[in-house]
Amino acid sequence: MNKILKIKNKRLIILSILMVGILSLVGCNDAQQATLSGQITDVRGNGITGVKLNFTNANGTATTNDSGKWVKSNLTSGTIITPIKKGWTFAPESIEVTKLGQDLDFIGTPKPKDDSGKTKVVILHFNDAHGKIANFGKLAAEVDKLEKKYDNVFLMSAGDMFSGNPLVDQYDMISGEKGRKGYPMISLMNQAGVDLMSIGNHEFDYGQATLNRRMKQANFPIISANIDASNTILKQPNPYKILKTDNGLTIGVLGLIQVDETGIPATHPKKVAGIDFISGVTKAKDYQFLAQNTNLAIVLSHLGYGKDKRLAQEVAGFDLIVGGHTHTKTSKPQETNGALIVQAGDDGQYLGKVLITLKDGKVINKEAELITLSQVSETDSAVQAKINHYNKEKKELFSKKLATAESSIDGKNELGSLMTDAITKMHGVDFAFQNDGGIRVDSLTGDITVGDVYELDPFGNKVIKLEMTPQEIKSLIRYSFESHSGSIDLRVSGLKYTVNTNNLGEFVGVTLRDYSGNLLNESKTYTVGLNGYIANSYKFKHDTIGKSLGVTTANTLIEYLKRQTDQINYNGVIRTATKVTKKVEGTTIASTDVAITTGDPIVSSNTAGNLMADAIKEVTGVDIGMYPSDQLVAHKEIKAGPIYKETLSSLYGSFKYNNKVTIAKVTGANLEKMLLAQAQYVTGVATQVSGLTYDLIENSKGTITDIKAYVNGEPIKVDKEYTMGLNNYKFGYYQKAVGAENVTVIKTTEQTEEEILIDYLTAIKEVGSKIAEVRVEIR
Repeated sequence: MNKILKIKNKRLIILSILMVGILSLVGCNDAQQATLSGQITDVRGNGITGVKLNFTNANGTATTNDSGKWVKSNLTSGTIITPIKKGWTFAPESIEVTKLGQDLDFIGTPKPKDDSGKTKVVILHFNDAHGKIANFGKLAAEVDKLEKKYDNVFLMSAGDMFSGNPLVDQYDMISGEKGRKGYPMISLMNQAGVDLMSIGNHEFDYGQATLNRRMKQANFPIISANIDASNTILKQPNPYKILKTDNGLTIGVLGLIQVDETGIPATHPKKVAGIDFISGVTKAKDYQFLAQNTNLAIVLSHLGYGKDKRLAQEVAGFDLIVGGHTHTKTSKPQETNGALIVQAGDDGQYLGKVLITLKDGKVINKEAELITLSQVSETDSAVQAKINHYNKEKKELFSKKLATAESSIDGKNELGSLMTDAITKMHGVDFAFQNDGGIRVDSLTGDITVGDVYELDPFGNKVIKLEMTPQEIKSLIRYSFESHSGSIDLRVSGLKYTVNTNNLGEFVGVTLRDYSGNLLNESKTYTVGLNGYIANSYKFKHDTIGKSLGVTTANTLIEYLKRQTDQINYNGVIRTATKVTKKVEGTTIASTDVAITTGDPIVSSNTAGNLMADAIKEVTGVDIGMYPSDQLVAHKEIKAGPIYKETLSSLYGSFKYNNKVTIAKVTGANLEKMLLAQAQYVTGVATQVSGLTYDLIENSKGTITDIKAYVNGEPIKVDKEYTMGLNNYKFGYYQKAVGAENVTVIKTTEQTEEEILIDYLTAIKEVGSKIAEVRVEIR
C-alpha cells in the first residue's frame, strides 16, 4: 500500500534561510525511492536562484529556479545533499537523508566581500583527455572543493576530448543508437560543471553532424575563432565568450584551433570538408579588443605549446593562454610577453589551476599549479557512478578475446605490420600502408580483445583500394618521409622498402622489393590498401580513383584476428629502412669517432640514446640524464665522421615536437621503480641513461621482474636523492609509477632537447667512444 509521509518542519531561531522539504515515499522501506522538493531562501525569505544541489548515490544534481524552488525524484535513504552556489556558504555543508520526518534545513550566508578592492579568479583547466574518463570523479570533487573556497571558479577544456577510448569513440555501437559517439565524455563534462571548451582537431574525428550533436548536448559553450563553417552543416561556433565574476568583472576568453601546413587541423580531410581554417596566431590579432575591453583576457588554445609562445610574442595583451594539443605538462609555467602559458598534460591525469588576483579591475598576480588527480582523495560519487555504468557497458561489448600474442607486439614497426597484414589478407590487395599517427598504443600483449583494437585504431577510417604503379607508390613514400622531418612514417605489408638519403638525411629515392628481395616490376600495376586518412590527406601521384571498401581498418583487424588459429608473433618484424647513398655538404657542429646508431631501441642501450642522455646530464647539470627509448627513430645511423646539425632530427623523434626536459629530484629507490615500471610496460629497455647503469632481470618466462641500478659501479643508494632530467612529454608516465608526492619537480627547461644536444655537441666538438659503452642490459 502506498502512502505519503510528510517531513516535519523545524524552525531555526537564527538569521537563516529555510529549506522546507517534502519527502514522498513509496512504501515504508528506507531503500525505497523518494521524491524531495523544497525551496531555498535568503534571510528575508526571498528565493535564491541558481543553487546547485549535489545528490550522492548516483542521483546527480538539481538547481533552484527563479523562486528558489527545486525538486528531485528517485532518491533513497543515505543520499547526501550538498548545496553549492558561488558567493554563498551553507551550514551545515551537507545533510544525509537517514530517516523519515527529519529536518532538511540549511543556513545560507553570502560570503563577505573583500573591501581591499581585490578579486580572486580561479581558472581550472584540462586538455587532450582523448576519451579518458577514469579521473572525472576526482576532477568533479576537486572543482566542488575549490568552488566552496573561492567565489569565481571557472572550469575550461582546451580541446581534444575525443579519440582514444573505445567507450567514448564507439558509444553508438555500445548504446545501439547512431550518432552517439563522444556522448559519455560530454555527459561527464556537463556533470563536472565545465564552463567553456575550445574545439580541438580530434573533435572532428566523428564528423560534423556528430560534432553538432555533441555541441547541442553540452551545457557549456564550445568556441573557436579561426573556424569558418558558413558553407557546411556544422553550426558556426562563437569565436569567444565573455564570463563575469560575482562582482561584475569581465573575463574575455578566445578559442583557437591548430591548423597544419595542409590548411586543416590534424584530422581526416573529409571530416572538415567545406570548412575554412585561418592561422590561429593571425586570427588572434583580430580579437585584441578582448584584451583592451575586459578585465582579464584569456586564450583557450588548441594550437600547441610552441604556437602558444609565438602567439604571446606576436599578439600582446592577453593575460593567460590555456593550451592543448602538444600534451605539455607545465609544472612551473613561464610568462611570455605578459602572458602566462599553461597546459595540463593529457589523458585526464592533471587538473591545472591558475589563481589570478585582480585589484581595482586589473591583474596584479598569477599563480599556477598542476593538481595530480590520482592523488586527490575525494571522489564525486554521482560522477563516479556514471563512470562505473559506462565502464560496465564497455566491458560487456569490448572484453571479447580475438587472438593471443605469443610475445609482446611492440612499437610502430610491429604494430604497423600487424595492421597492414590484416588489410592485405582480408581484402586481397598486394600491398597496404599504415601511418604512424594512426597507431595509438605502444604495445599489445597476451590476449587481444575488441577493446584493444579500438584503442589501437580509434578513428573509424575506411579501407581505400587503389591501383598504383611502383613510381606512384614511391611518390607516396616520399611525401610521407619528407612531411615527417625525414623519418619513416608508413608501415607496410606485402613489400619492403628503403628510403635512400644523402648524408644530411634528405630524400634521394626509394627502393621497393618483395619479401624475397626482388625489385618490383616497374611496368606492373599493383593493388594497394590505404586507410582513408592517408588516401585523402597525403599528396602523391595516382591516376586511378580510390574505391572505399566500406569497412573500417579497425573492423578489418578484428576479423583478421578472429581467424588466427595460432598465437600471433611479430617479434622483430621490420619492413622499412633508410640508407645513405649520396654525400653533400652540411653545417658541421662536431665529429664522432663511432657511429651514432639507434638500432632496436628497446633491446639495449645504444650510442644515440647514450649521447642524448649525456647531453641532458651535462647541459642541465643533473645527476642522471634520461631519454625515452620510444622517442628514438629505430634503425637510424650517423656514421663516424662529421656530425651535421641537419641530421640530428633523423635520430630523435621527439625533436619534431619541440619537447623540453623536466628536471626533478627523486630517491634512488623511486628512480629504480620508475625505470622498472617503464621497462615492464614496453617489455624491454624503455630508458637510455647517463650517470648510471642498470640491469633488467628476466625470469624463466622472459618477463622482466626486477632491476639493479649502479652509480659509478656501486649499487645505487636507495635513500639518497638524485636529480634527474627527462623528456617533459614522457615525464608524467615515469612519475605515475611512484606517485607525484614522491617526486619533487624543480623546473622544465626553456631549451628544447634538440637545442640541448646542439649546445652539447658544439661545446665538446668531438664525440668519443664513451657513448658506445653498454649502460643497460637485460639479464
